[in-house]
Amino acid sequence: MNQNRKETVTMEKEKNTFLVRVKEKTAGMGKKLNELRKKGTAKQQVIVATSILMLVAAVYLNYAFFGGLPTNSEPDDATIGQSAYVSGEVSQNEDYFSMVELTRQKARDESMEVLQLVVDNEASIQSAKDEAMQRIQQTADEMQDEANIEALIVSKGFENCVAVLSEGKANIVVKSEGLLPNEIAQIKEIVYDQAGIVPANVKIIEKNG
Repeated sequence: MNQNRKETVTMEKEKNTFLVRVKEKTAGMGKKLNELRKKGTAKQQVIVATSILMLVAAVYLNYAFFGGLPTNSEPDDATIGQSAYVSGEVSQNEDYFSMVELTRQKARDESMEVLQLVVDNEASIQSAKDEAMQRIQQTADEMQDEANIEALIVSKGFENCVAVLSEGKANIVVKSEGLLPNEIAQIKEIVYDQAGIVPANVKIIEKNG
């Protein structure tokens, strides 16, 4: 148990360090865009700078969601198929769910801040602004899908659930003492119906209390 806690703390520190560096990089790229504009630098250079800024936003969001969730993975079971099944004891189970929700919200806020920077910056080309707006709308849609998925899963008898969606992938954290094959299939079906994410891209994370 102590080892699991140490690993979780270490992972959280590494994640926070990474996210701080990305945020610093993002701020630097925003300043660079303005400098390029003021200096009258070639349009192509502005395009490159904007593209890098967009990439930073995407990397930030995906790492925070799919590289930062503290889990203890186990090999897939034949009855589970391609969804990942994770089981672990957590001393403060409710705190874990709260932490996942906070991680999700923090990642969203930071990513939206970067995207909005692209939209508002006069140095950004129109195609970059359009792409940023599309990603902002996509994020809003994912947030709505997450809320629907969580409500439907809880309605099936699960005590707690947090859904995290991004770029066609899903992490579904559920409170359970042991998921049955039919429950796993049910969760994947809900995710597909609400968000169109195929079962192969759904990771089910089980936390028991």
